[in-house]
Formats: sequence, structure tokens, C-alpha cells
Amino acid sequence: MMTAPAAVTIAQPAGADFIRSQRAVWASLPMSLTAGSDEAPMIAVDGQSPAWLETLAGVIRPGVAGVLLVRPAAGPPARDIRAAAEAAASAGTAVVVETAWASNPAVAQLARAIAGRLPDITLIDSVARVPGDHRGAWADIVLDQVILLRAVTGPLDAVRFAAQDVHGYTVDGVRGASTVAMAAVRSAVSTPIARLAAYGATAEAHLLVPAGSTAAPAAACIVDRAGATVQPTWYETASRTSWRRLIRAVSETSAESVLDLPDLADDTEVVAAITGSWRT
Repeated sequence: MMTAPAAVTIAQPAGADFIRSQRAVWASLPMSLTAGSDEAPMIAVDGQSPAWLETLAGVIRPGVAGVLLVRPAAGPPARDIRAAAEAAASAGTAVVVETAWASNPAVAQLARAIAGRLPDITLIDSVARVPGDHRGAWADIVLDQVILLRAVTGPLDAVRFAAQDVHGYTVDGVRGASTVAMAAVRSAVSTPIARLAAYGATAEAHLLVPAGSTAAPAAACIVDRAGATVQPTWYETASRTSWRRLIRAVSETSAESVLDLPDLADDTEVVAAITGSWRT
């Protein structure tokens, strides 16, 4: 059981912006989190660092109660992520993964509503809009989009077609009995935004999620024969939500019950299937 105040630290390497942003989140949370030494029981790992998986593996050990992996970039193979997940379970280290869109608190809320009111999804459509000057790898956007899909309706089971060029990408896939269409486009936005819609015979659900670095709320609703039901608004950053999840995992559950890393490994395999035929 974790006791307050809790010591937290940041694994190296990590950029100055990442360190500042994490410390700002710690200061903003109502629970007592204080910057500690390398032996602190909770550790943040910068997933945008090229060697994030090696850094993560290096901090997983007995005595480290929890790790927050922030915005992991695509690249490491799924087998190596699974090895880290197994090491975390053995060490008793809970690992929570924060991503751009799936970590928004409105996502889990909408997923619960969909499970109860939209059991017969036949079509899932998702579009990511990125700034026109976006210079990151498309694989990173695909990974965030695939993780969002898992969080809302469940994992992508198979990919039937995928194409990519400098302007964006298109993916056609299958989720259970549902057809899944995913795309990304350059657009006049300041930060990446994701839209996801799920359609059934009797209802539909809609979600618009801003980038995780802002506290701007997601917009979520379900439409059925009774009309449109707008989900409650959450003014909460993905970072604050993710730290809350980690603190709960450390305080109340076992490391084995946090499945973020195994799920990340599975989604990494899907991304590899999508991007494997792309030419850059």
C-alpha cells in the first residue's frame, strides 16, 4: 500500500520540456507527490525518447511500485514490449501507458456507455487530423489511433488494406463483426485531434478528442431512438488522468491487473502490419 506523500522521479534520458511538464502535473494533483531520488517508488518514462523501451526495462525492479510510460513512440518490436510486461509482473511494478487520445477521461466513460447501449456495432470510422507542418512519423499517429480504437470499442483484429503518402494514410480493417475505417489527414489544426464514430442498427456513438497535452474537453455522445445523450464533460489532461490511474494501481491493485503494456504489445503488432508495406 502506497502512503502519502509519495516520492516520484523521472527516468533519464528525458528532455527539459518533459521534466517541466511532469513536475507541473505533480504540483497540480490534489494528492501529495514530491520529486524524489532515483529510488523513488514511482517513475515517469519519456516515451518520445528513442530508447524508451530500454529506459523502461531499466527502471522495472522490485521496490518500484509504479511506472508511467508517457506517449510511447512506435518502433520497438512487440516481443520486446511483452518481455518488459513480463518483467513488470514479476517485479510487482504496475506500468500505466499514457497516450495522446485514449488517456482522455471521456474515453473510458464513453466505452462503458457503448458497452451498454450499442451492442451491435457494424461500422467504426476514425479520422486523425494533424497540423499541416506535422513532421513526426505516421506510425506514431497510427499507434495512438489504434490504441484509441481499443479503448473505445476493442482492439483491431485484422488489417485488409493500408496506404500512405505524405498527406496522410488510410486503413481498412476488421474488429469482430465490424468494419473499421481509419485515416489521417493534414489539416488546419494546432495539435492532433482524433474523431471516432461507431454505428449500429439502433444507435451510434461519436467522440472527438483533442491532444492529450491540453485540458480542453473531449466531446462524446450516443444517439439512439430516444435522441442524443451527451456524455458529461471532463476538463482534465491525459497526464493528470494517467497519474491518477497509476496511483490507484499502486494503492489498490496488483501489477498483474494493469494490462497497458501487454495491450501496447498487441497494438504494436497491428501497427507493424499496417505500416509494413508502406514506402517512405
